[in-house]
Amino acid sequence: MSRTLLVTNDFPPRPGGIQQFVHNLAVRQPAGSLVVYASSWKGAEKWKIDDDGAFTVKGAIQTKQDFGDCQLHLEFASPTPPKGSGQGRGNNGVGFMEARYEVQILDSYENKTYFDGRKPPRVSYLFQGLANTAVRIDIVERATKAVVASWVVDGAVANAENVAEWNGVMSDGRLAANGEYKFRIGSAAGEGVATTADSRFGFYQYRFPLPAVHGYGDGFGAGRGHQGQDVFADCGATLRAARGGRVQWNRSHSAAGYYLVIDGKRTKRDFMYAHMLSPSPLQEGDRVRTGQRIGQVGATGNASGCHLHFEVWSGPGWYEGGHPLPSVRGLLKAWDVWS
Repeated sequence: MSRTLLVTNDFPPRPGGIQQFVHNLAVRQPAGSLVVYASSWKGAEKWKIDDDGAFTVKGAIQTKQDFGDCQLHLEFASPTPPKGSGQGRGNNGVGFMEARYEVQILDSYENKTYFDGRKPPRVSYLFQGLANTAVRIDIVERATKAVVASWVVDGAVANAENVAEWNGVMSDGRLAANGEYKFRIGSAAGEGVATTADSRFGFYQYRFPLPAVHGYGDGFGAGRGHQGQDVFADCGATLRAARGGRVQWNRSHSAAGYYLVIDGKRTKRDFMYAHMLSPSPLQEGDRVRTGQRIGQVGATGNASGCHLHFEVWSGPGWYEGGHPLPSVRGLLKAWDVWS
């Protein structure tokens, strides 16, 4: 049987507060729905009731009643203003089976997105109406207020959540520049409506491949025919794809150690990652997304200390008629700033 699970206070909610909204939902639920009140949680005595009727929760809490299979809808109020990135942002989680498994919920407000990344820019929207309708979606560059991409969704569903995603390609077919953008949504027949703050996002074409404490070492041309840039970090640190594409090579070499070469999507360039701790789990021919985990920092081959040796090659590619780019250090420095 389908059931709705709501969590609310035991006491009458303050008028206009967030719990007033939840309380109103609870009393309107059909027969068979389940309302879990604050007193129905182990550890709820630690909850602090805020001025608006919401909760500030410290420490883990657990339902006193056991539940089996369920569909769970959760909403959290994130810190304002948002600070940090990734796990450093406001986050929470829901544990299942006595907390052996956890689903984490991370604050994504104005988080950065990357071309060909695993999580493209997206927004959810809802409109009220008696019938489905055509909706126009614009991508607006926030600095210039220029519309860089626009399309129409036929038959957007009324009174239900709709989701729009953008692939980073502008209406003229070119890739959008690095910067800050937002979604603008409105009727296909009329003017676009103003968007809320949570429709904003940063968009970038590349991601720095070593998201850990790091330092720069030898650069291009630093003896021994050095054709790339060294970035030092602890052995075992995660390496991520600077640009999505397809794996061309996943091999080992006496000098490069375990290395990986990715043909970058829409770049006509190849990206080479060397001295990895162990062979990349990816296979030659695999599709890779920007920011995807591709391996770990190591010191295999002819390496002095744990580091990533990174090369960028022009078309037609790595040892396929292209040449290594001397600007590799500058590219990495730029990606390092926004990643």
